[in-house]
Amino acid sequence: MLSLISSTTRVSSSIRRTLYHHRPFLLGYHENNRSRSYSTSSSSFIEAPHNHTSPDIRNDSSPPSMPTRGRKKTTDGDEVKQKEPVKTTAKLKEEISELMESFPFSDPGAFCETVKRGDFTGKIHMFLLDFESTGVSRYISSKVIDIGAAHIIRDGDHVKISDDRFYQLLDPGCVSSIYAFNYHKILRSETRGKPSFKDVFPKLKQWVTEKAQVTDNDACVFLMNHFARMEQMTLANEFTEDLKVPDNWYFADGSSIFVPRRPLAEIYKELFNREPKKKNRANYDVDILGKCISKSVSDYSSLEQSVLSILSQPVTRYI
Repeated sequence: MLSLISSTTRVSSSIRRTLYHHRPFLLGYHENNRSRSYSTSSSSFIEAPHNHTSPDIRNDSSPPSMPTRGRKKTTDGDEVKQKEPVKTTAKLKEEISELMESFPFSDPGAFCETVKRGDFTGKIHMFLLDFESTGVSRYISSKVIDIGAAHIIRDGDHVKISDDRFYQLLDPGCVSSIYAFNYHKILRSETRGKPSFKDVFPKLKQWVTEKAQVTDNDACVFLMNHFARMEQMTLANEFTEDLKVPDNWYFADGSSIFVPRRPLAEIYKELFNREPKKKNRANYDVDILGKCISKSVSDYSSLEQSVLSILSQPVTRYI
């Protein structure tokens, strides 16, 4: 008997909840002085005549009005356009293609040919460089969010990484994309108020010149943890007519020194039998790449030849 009462109570509660949630259909629905009377005895409904004094006037044969995406209505019934996304997917692809075609750096392939012919009379200075970016989406273009560098010193014929490093967090003026943030975990609050790339790049250029005593006849090659079209696009997006890269600067994919090419963290684990303690920040990745090169490359001349080989290859290979 108690079981029957309990079961009946549960059914009654279920019916009450159903009636409560469907009360607009059972009791009538009103929108902009236009009422709809729904019949509980059949699946059809009877729509009351429109109030033609309402600002929202449509023919009886037209379908019920639905919210318009990207628009909202004022109290007078006028539609107001909301702020559209900065870029559509097609526009984004077009911009990426333009940036790739107008990549604002010197041709590394032509430089390698000059070296092979023996026409290059200066010195090749090598640096480690890395930066994290905001990533790219329909709403933002990729911007540099932090940057780090170290000098690769020729100690006799051995490779040595300088202890003096360059590092700076930057304010990109926007938040990172979800994908980029999940990678580097740099919060907007960490970068807000920091100097911009335009403010920091002259300092980096001065730091490079002073560390290596670079002359006009010399060349600077920057080995990065990963240098592909995404990195190209980010740098191309940062540099303008007022902020140019020196003609004797070249960028190369540092991970390609190791065969087969694979993520830097995997290379580090193979060489040191442990995971890197910290990674995915510019200063951490510069340190990891420097340790891997010092551990695996026996002499400076071999490293230089490997770097020239990498520079002669197209960047699109590394996508």
